Parts: sequence; C-alpha cells; structure tokens
Amino acid sequence: METDERLVYPENGRTPEYTKQLEEINEAGNCPFCPENLKQYKKEPIIREGTYWLVTAVDFPYEGAKGHYMFIAKEHLTDKRQLRRHAQLELFEHIFWLEETYGLKNHTLIFRSGGPDTGATVAHLHAQLVSAKSNLEKPIITRIG
Repeated sequence: METDERLVYPENGRTPEYTKQLEEINEAGNCPFCPENLKQYKKEPIIREGTYWLVTAVDFPYEGAKGHYMFIAKEHLTDKRQLRRHAQLELFEHIFWLEETYGLKNHTLIFRSGGPDTGATVAHLHAQLVSAKSNLEKPIITRIG
C-alpha cells in the first residue's frame, strides 16, 4: 500500500476558493496547521488555546452549519494514536467549553484518520465539531472515508 506523504489534499476542497488555497499551500510545501504557519493561512482567529490544542472557527464552514469549529493539534501529528493521554483529555475539555460557551446542544464530532480517501484536506491532526441549524431543509453532507 502506497503512503501519501502530502501535507494537504486539494482534490478534497469543497469550494473553488478553498481548493485554490490548498493548491498554493501544496506548492509552498508548508503545513498550514502547524502553529508557525497558521496565521499565514487561517482567516478565523484562535478562540481558545490549551497546552495541546488550538480551537478556532472553520474558515470554510459546511453549508447549513450553525457552528463549525476545529481543534488543531499544536504539535505536528498525523494520527490520533500519536496523542498523549493529557492531549486526549484536553480535547474533550475544549469540546465541553464550546458546548457551554456557544450553547451547542446538538452536534457531530468529525475525527478522520488516514489520507485523502477520508475526505480530509489537511494531513495535520485535527478534529471538527459541527452544529446544524435546527430548521435545516436538507442535511449537512460531508465525505467520511
């Protein structure tokens, strides 16, 4: 089985603007989620920072999302098995904080593993929390492996 060593997967960009950004990042060879590069590529500000994770709103949220947030590992990791036990616990502290702070009662947590076949756009370990508007006419759709 061939391993995909790329840092980003432009073919999974959901909008033309995001796909273009991913292509530019790919050409630059930078990981867009490593802390030293994050401000260069991320529009939305960091809303919470822990020892192991950064929390931010997603730049290109899913259509129909009431809230779409991302948890980005501060260390360049590519698999959740690389997480230290304290980092695992801190992730859930951030989830609980988002629930309380933004009144998110119904949501989905997306935590992909693997390469581009999962629908991921960035190899750097991150998770997403998506809360849908309550009166959606159609569901939020995303690719899951």
